[in-house]
Amino acid sequence: MKQIKSYSYIGVLLLALFAASCTRTTEDLFDESAAQRINTAVKEAKELLLTSNNGWVMTYFPTESQAGATYLVKFNSNGLAQMGTKNDYVSSYSEGEGYWDVLAESGAVLTFNSYIPIFHIYSDPSSGLGSGTGVGLGGDYEFIIMETSQDKIILKGKKHGVYIYLTRLSDGQNWPDYFVKLEEMNNRMFNPCITELTMTVNDTLFSLTDPYTHIPAITQEGKDPVTESVTLPFIVTDKGILFAKTTEFAGTKLREFELSSDGNSLVCVDKDENGQTVNAKIENAASAEDFFFDAADNGFRWTILSGENDMSSAVRTIYSRIEQAFAAVNTTVAQISLLYYSKNKTDAVYIENSKKAGGYLYFDKQRTADGVAYTFRNQYDSNGRSFYTYYDGVADLMTLLNGTFRIERISSLLNPSTLKLTDVSNPNVWFCINAKTN
Repeated sequence: MKQIKSYSYIGVLLLALFAASCTRTTEDLFDESAAQRINTAVKEAKELLLTSNNGWVMTYFPTESQAGATYLVKFNSNGLAQMGTKNDYVSSYSEGEGYWDVLAESGAVLTFNSYIPIFHIYSDPSSGLGSGTGVGLGGDYEFIIMETSQDKIILKGKKHGVYIYLTRLSDGQNWPDYFVKLEEMNNRMFNPCITELTMTVNDTLFSLTDPYTHIPAITQEGKDPVTESVTLPFIVTDKGILFAKTTEFAGTKLREFELSSDGNSLVCVDKDENGQTVNAKIENAASAEDFFFDAADNGFRWTILSGENDMSSAVRTIYSRIEQAFAAVNTTVAQISLLYYSKNKTDAVYIENSKKAGGYLYFDKQRTADGVAYTFRNQYDSNGRSFYTYYDGVADLMTLLNGTFRIERISSLLNPSTLKLTDVSNPNVWFCINAKTN
């Protein structure tokens, strides 16, 4: 691996001043002048950028307070750079092309000096986004090259000073598929139904509120979440997450986390001043029962999954009868969900067909030592009555749900958005549910 080289405005300026002050009789401490060293840095940076056959992954933040974006960048010897992205302002995967260069200023500076719409949207002051005309989203398109190694380049925004990484992309990685991979990684870790995660730094606890937004508020245990929290955006990477900046929590500096092999936590991979990996991780401290009830209380629904391995044969038999009853009137089952029906202030089973016709069948729900107890009230809205009366299997499903169920996680502890409900009195009756937004 190529030895790491560092370049900074301050260091190069000091070298330039030193060189200017030397007399002819003073022995030079360096083989090259400051200007020569900058030119060497520019040459080596250009050569390094061209070595990645499939390009680089750029983790880009316009500012330290905004959500970031991932770009794939391929630098070509003809002076053109190809870019690909999917982000908050580019809703579907798109590519663009423009000129790039490495300039010799007070150090080596990477510039994208022709307009690439999918990229310069963050730095265009006339975009009309962010703070408005004249400011825009406040991002950079020129970057001081701070450090280089064979597989990673650390950049710093020339105007706003945000640190940005370029990481070598593997040769065989298809560009559009890379963003599919990022979306899958995001779904493994986060869900709108999960409104809080816990970060442990050494022995100090912090809460991350609304992590699914990628701009969580982070509050130390016992502190005021309104006045003493820190808002810190992050990007989802193919390994975990990267915060917009290195931030100190409980005396430890953190920025980068990777998903554990079991998918149950995010583990910090940053090193301390002694080169040791810091002791920090992010996890979900809520029990399966807490998550089940909290999601419902916060307006989310639990949809019964109908995949091959998502329910027992006893439940499958009834569910199949309902599917056949819907098919007989040229519709399909769109969803069968457990939720809180706020209009009537009651828990309910909600059944909807593919024509968006839905009906509610009312239940009482109670938390128990075993999990959750459902009691069917034999009440419904008009569509619910129709389903119950005329569609084969619906009445039997209501009878099956009339009982006490144990709640278990079957997805990762970090994102337990899929749970398993098992009838306490009959373990042959079980089904899986997934948390959904209404």
